[in-house]
Amino acid sequence: MEDDYYYDDEGYDEYYSNGGDEAADVDPLEVKYIDGKSYMQNNVEESLRCLREVVDEDTAHGRWTFKALKMLSRAARMAKRYEEMTQYYAQVVHFSHPDVAAAAIAKAMLKFSEESKWVPAQWRQQTLQITLEVAMPNTEQYRHVLVPTLLQRAALLLEENKSKEALDDLHVAMQHCTQLDAAVAQLNATSVYQIRALQLVAYRKLRRYADLRSTYNAIGQVQAALPPLRMMGGVMESAGHLFLHDGDWGAAHRAFASALRSYTECGDAQQYAVVKYVVLATMMADLPVDIFSQDDALADHPYVRPVRALWKAFAACDVPAFFNVLADPENVACFARDEEFAPYVEAAVYQLRMNFLISYTRGFATVLLSDLCRRLRMDEQPCKELCASAILHGLLEGGIDDGRKLLVLRSAAKTGQARLGNAETLRDFSILANEMCCPRIRY
Repeated sequence: MEDDYYYDDEGYDEYYSNGGDEAADVDPLEVKYIDGKSYMQNNVEESLRCLREVVDEDTAHGRWTFKALKMLSRAARMAKRYEEMTQYYAQVVHFSHPDVAAAAIAKAMLKFSEESKWVPAQWRQQTLQITLEVAMPNTEQYRHVLVPTLLQRAALLLEENKSKEALDDLHVAMQHCTQLDAAVAQLNATSVYQIRALQLVAYRKLRRYADLRSTYNAIGQVQAALPPLRMMGGVMESAGHLFLHDGDWGAAHRAFASALRSYTECGDAQQYAVVKYVVLATMMADLPVDIFSQDDALADHPYVRPVRALWKAFAACDVPAFFNVLADPENVACFARDEEFAPYVEAAVYQLRMNFLISYTRGFATVLLSDLCRRLRMDEQPCKELCASAILHGLLEGGIDDGRKLLVLRSAAKTGQARLGNAETLRDFSILANEMCCPRIRY
């Protein structure tokens, strides 16, 4: 049962005679209001009827009308009559009567907003807009309502991929935070942290990495109370994407792993989305870490199964299996259509092929380029460029005999695997490697 934030029912028993069923001296409007509230959980239609009668019969249109309208907006929401809910809520926020102070309206706004988080986005947008229409021109009276409302609307806009509009709301929210007095310093710091966290998401989606970096640095300076785990997860997830862009695979792995822990601890479904990036960073950093080894529930989730299959293929240096996972029509939404994951597929494939090349050629003196092309699923020229890149980085010692179509190895490769830079750097390797593929290498 929902807590009644709007009205305190304590003391109602005194209106009834001891042990009797008859009400003592009670205002009929109050009786109908109590009945309307009592029916809300079990008979919402009867609740609506009683509360409407309170509104109709309150000739003063004062506090009982105000209380009834608040309960009507709640009952309509519970009945999933969202249009009625919005209409009743609009009457609440625009209510004007000497018996009802602005503080009571502000309290009702905050409670309604808190209770309406799972209302469909269309109606939630409308109610947030109604709140802002009243709060924005009266910032002094509604300053504690304004910032939370802007934050909620910004979060909703981000879910709808309207990042620029979300940033506009966050900018206004930040301006109002700077105007709050020292008496609410801790609350203000918490709001600033929330604003920064949402800005990170917006900049990430817009791929504004310079702003993402400066905001990530700024959020570390906010002296806020311990933020919710979901918010901490969001901050570290955005940081992970920043480090991916920078080609700092180890830092990206640490950030995504931290985000995964936060999401898992608070039971947020985002854990199933971020695990893909934990695996990506693990592959790129070439870390001996299997995140699925101790969490069968995570590995068996339908969204995670393609990611686990991709990781198993990578760990086994199984190039054909890796490509099969990526090409599976059932996995397209997970990989190819993910705008944040797709740019790194090329780099992951490069790392996989490099790992296979080093592992496969170990102990051989010569290897046919045609054999490597078949196993790596590459044409001859890209295969030669890959081999040349390994030689250039000291991972293989030898050269390419272009006449005999051989990779000729002089000694075993150095210990360790390739450590790659960002995606642009990887593409530049092909130019350097091409220069090393001379017609014939002499020893």
